[in-house]
Amino acid sequence: MCKVSDIPNMIIDEKNEFFDFNCIDKNVYITDYHYMNKEFVLSEYEGNECDIEIGGEKKRTRATSIDELKNVFKGLVRKVIYSYKYNTVLEYLPSSVSYESGGIVIKPKDMFYEIEEPLLVNQLIFDILVDKYLKEAEEMTRFGYSKYISKMLSDDNYLLTEGINKALERGMKQYYDMMRYSQLRGQLVMLSIIPDKYAEYYNPKMEDNLEKKKPKYVWDYLYYNHNQNFYFDDEDFDSKKHRGTITYRQYRRQLTREGRNYSYGDFVDELNKHKEFVRKLLPNDNEQPKKYFVKLMDYYLLESYKRIDFIFKLINVLPQLDGTEIKKEHFLVRRFYPLVLIPYEKENKLEFGYKYKYYRPLFLIEDIIQEKMVKDNLNQVFYEDLLSRYQYVRARAYELFKYHYEYISSDYKDIKDFICQSYNMRSYHESNDIWEIIEGKQWINMDKETQKTIKMLNKHFLSINEALFWRSTDREINIPPNK
Repeated sequence: MCKVSDIPNMIIDEKNEFFDFNCIDKNVYITDYHYMNKEFVLSEYEGNECDIEIGGEKKRTRATSIDELKNVFKGLVRKVIYSYKYNTVLEYLPSSVSYESGGIVIKPKDMFYEIEEPLLVNQLIFDILVDKYLKEAEEMTRFGYSKYISKMLSDDNYLLTEGINKALERGMKQYYDMMRYSQLRGQLVMLSIIPDKYAEYYNPKMEDNLEKKKPKYVWDYLYYNHNQNFYFDDEDFDSKKHRGTITYRQYRRQLTREGRNYSYGDFVDELNKHKEFVRKLLPNDNEQPKKYFVKLMDYYLLESYKRIDFIFKLINVLPQLDGTEIKKEHFLVRRFYPLVLIPYEKENKLEFGYKYKYYRPLFLIEDIIQEKMVKDNLNQVFYEDLLSRYQYVRARAYELFKYHYEYISSDYKDIKDFICQSYNMRSYHESNDIWEIIEGKQWINMDKETQKTIKMLNKHFLSINEALFWRSTDREINIPPNK
């Protein structure tokens, strides 16, 4: 039992039942209930206080259709916005930006002005669909995944299998070594991940690896990071001829023109390879609903991780920004990993902890904000503030849904209809003009004007990529001599 005064402020719903914690210490405004699957039971009020106990298993309200999800999230978004009126996380929104005496003056207006509820609702529905995809992901062995990708990429179904399998094994070893023998361990602890368990999950020695089968998306991450675009015996490997894919070079922090080791021709070739891979990854419009859902989510995870389409979209915004150099702390590339409150049960008592948690990008919301920047030519300070509001409201409403509700549905036509109408990642990809510019072309055969365009794109692409995938000594692997 725990007094309300001993814990973060509580929000009570209209039924006089627990709704959420409203923690205003340490700049924490989001509660992650991942470790709490029990009810919070409130006692009768005495004065202005009541006791809170841990009850039985949490009974979640079911949503069984996209329409029901919409109604749930409309309510949650409004409650989250209302609850923020009682703390300072989003106290002001710039309603106008003016320049006085050489400085920027931001005048406060009503909170959440310009936040569009339908955009947030659609984003949150998509978040829940991503969770569904991850939960239902097919379990595969390493060799089984290798055969799957080989069949997808090659007319000779299993021609590439052995090479892909070897690339995955190398990737597992690198993850294993990095988790055990690099400074990334400290960052993982901040995210409440146990580095040694994480390492063993990727142990390349299959006889020592308790998880011989892994969800397909786990193998996807390994494939994106370690596919060097060669599938033959190592002794035949020509490092000059086979430079790797863009996603591989991103992971290795090798996407650079330093030392003149990355030509414009290489850039165009790798873009064409990436375009072809995404073409095979994405579903056709007439795809059977469940297959459409799975394939589109495959692309979504690739883009949320590697952000290649995002980079090209951001390049279009650069002329509107104050300067074109984007560093890793720039708000349009900065990842959102806030400090969150963690309630958990210990010896039948309520305890609290904190951790940093990563939330995936708001692709379509980011896209719309960027379009407004270009169209309205407004100062980026306004949009940085607006984007942060979307991020916080989205994260808090998402966590509340995961605690209070659950989505149970196998109606993939309903899901496909929503994605096509409201959150179409296929359209997000295909709206990038770059893919028409480089379509099947080689650098040497491009006209001078196209080459000039590619040089400009290459310059901005590499600088933004550096902001997203910066080099860090934390990634260096230092294996002790006796290991």
